[in-house]
Amino acid sequence: MDLHAHEAQQILDCARNILNEKRLFALHEQKIYVFFEHTPLHYHGYLVENPREYQSRDALIYNHLRAWGWLV
Repeated sequence: MDLHAHEAQQILDCARNILNEKRLFALHEQKIYVFFEHTPLHYHGYLVENPREYQSRDALIYNHLRAWGWLV
């Protein structure tokens, strides 16, 4: 994670969810972050280094990222 805890919390607070996904997604300064909920209301987040990898790994997520305008 390349963010300080306070900044990461602010980004998490604005994160979007995808139906039936246990991850939340957020865009900050043209970077995509993913947050996993490990226990109720306790998240672990990371920077997505190459969001286009979702195209081959998980089409549902890739399609949402494109629909949200996060992949240009």
